[in-house]
Amino acid sequence: MFYSKLFHVYLEKNFQFRKVNNTNLSIIETKILLYIRNPYEENSDIEHTINSLIKKNNLELNYLKTDYNLFEVLDELVDEVKESNLLFNLIDTHHYVNSLWSNGSLVFRNYTSHNETHSLHIIRTTNELLKIIEGVSLNAYEKYLVFMAAYLHDISLIIPPETGKIKIEKKDEHKFPEIKLISEEKENQTHLIHSLMLKYLDFLSEKLRDSHAIDSGDIIEFKEELQFIDKAQKGYISQISRLHVAEPDKLKFPKKFPGSHGVGHYDLDREKMAKVLRVADVLDITNQRVRKLFLEYNLNYMTDYSKYHWASHLITDHVEYSANTMFVEKVSESPLSETIDIIIYLNYKNNRLHNLMTDLDINVVDEENYKISIGEKKKSRVIKVPFSVKWFIKKNKYLFEELLIFKEMLNSKYKFSSTNFNIYIKYSEKTIKIKSELLNVVKKFVDK
Repeated sequence: MFYSKLFHVYLEKNFQFRKVNNTNLSIIETKILLYIRNPYEENSDIEHTINSLIKKNNLELNYLKTDYNLFEVLDELVDEVKESNLLFNLIDTHHYVNSLWSNGSLVFRNYTSHNETHSLHIIRTTNELLKIIEGVSLNAYEKYLVFMAAYLHDISLIIPPETGKIKIEKKDEHKFPEIKLISEEKENQTHLIHSLMLKYLDFLSEKLRDSHAIDSGDIIEFKEELQFIDKAQKGYISQISRLHVAEPDKLKFPKKFPGSHGVGHYDLDREKMAKVLRVADVLDITNQRVRKLFLEYNLNYMTDYSKYHWASHLITDHVEYSANTMFVEKVSESPLSETIDIIIYLNYKNNRLHNLMTDLDINVVDEENYKISIGEKKKSRVIKVPFSVKWFIKKNKYLFEELLIFKEMLNSKYKFSSTNFNIYIKYSEKTIKIKSELLNVVKKFVDK
């Protein structure tokens, strides 16, 4: 009560801290209140803990304002992670990511959101999946490591490569004919420079994306600003982050291996943590990652692939999850059978039928509801589906691949249950219009 009054905060049991005068709490105030209200802490030495927090002042964040997006998940973080010292790390990491992304990328302006809101979506999705899937669980420390990786797995995307580090090699010179033409043509120079700029940024972006998982792992392990994270923890977090785009055969580990954390002993499952992160990552596909006005105002400064990528997020309104569990009587089968339904709501409706070459198990529930069962691939064949459905399927192939990898892991590790995934593609009640200029770009990729 004393500290709530001292900080002018309402006396409430939850972690949605609100000041009486509606101003933001500082980060140090948020940490102190979290520690005091944390039901999993004994609070035996409050004065020592507060003095320690003030003295550490990681990243010189203490007296900056708390980013209120953090409060979207703070209750969940406390319930799942429990230990205050780990929660302090999550708070500092949230603000580290927030600080880096606050003005967007100075070089790669056409990225979709990879900031702390992307991280928070992964955290929420992870918790939702863990609640509804019987066959998977993470202990509190494993959840902490996954949440930290959710914040840091894309961190290298905001840090531009050093000048000269990425060179245009001879094999790439044909991509930039403008370099020669700029010096030769006087009347068309501005257009050529503009074209060259877009191509070069796209070239840099592709190089950076190709190595971003490895680069992010290196940042986690070696950046001085992240020294507040325990070295052993950084080893796990960097490895989980490096694996978030690795080939499936790189994800095989021994079932358990020893890890240490404070006092006590944990058996950590790297494969499971990495695959949970990967699934939650590819499920962040909604329009919350882009802004329609920003896209439409900047079309002339975006490459075609970026336009396609942004527009694909734009048409995905929201995602819902449900689970159906039943007991199986046959002795030869797993006693528990569960089906996880992932319902994707599109807000762009184009029901004109198009040919789709696919090996997915796709069934028509009705003309505005398509079901994709994740499992053994079928023989490739051509089927007719609405353009909107074809667009979603072509753009989100990684979603189907990751769910299959996740399903195979669950059914091989947890013999007491059998897990299946279905994706339903439906239409949202609210729809949007796509500019013809943008739609023509999308069709080039969808009809490939």
